[in-house]
Amino acid sequence: MTSAVGLWVLLPLKAVAIGLLYGLYRASPRAWRIGVPIGLVLVGSGLVAWNVSVVY
Repeated sequence: MTSAVGLWVLLPLKAVAIGLLYGLYRASPRAWRIGVPIGLVLVGSGLVAWNVSVVY
């Protein structure tokens, strides 16, 4: 995707993703809110591991 439109498109996409995650955090019941950052960390860690395995 980035080869067709350039790297500059990643900034708005990431901003939208952060906004959606913040909205999900605010919309979640108070007792469940901790799941949003925990899920974000788990998904991010999985993506980093995938990228490292592809590069090396």
